Amino acid sequence: MNSKLKKIPKFKSDEEFGEFWLTHDLTDYYDLASAATRTQFVRVFGTKESLNILLPDGLIRQIQLRAKSEDVPVTVLLARYLREGLAKRRKSA
Repeated sequence: MNSKLKKIPKFKSDEEFGEFWLTHDLTDYYDLASAATRTQFVRVFGTKESLNILLPDGLIRQIQLRAKSEDVPVTVLLARYLREGLAKRRKSA
């Protein structure tokens, strides 16, 4: 492993995580040629599952514009919306 690699900070939220990687270069933190990189990615980025969902084009465009205006990745914005929506439903149930 390259000893010149920077240490990745701890993140308080998914939003902070997403914002960090929008402004930092992955190669400053990972030796992409290393066989251990995949294990490092799982440890740092977590084991998240993916979900494929079909949405109307207009809704997708609205989400993309909102994410851009908030300067966050679409996936971070959607995860936030889902968490907030589920929290509201739990409170009202």
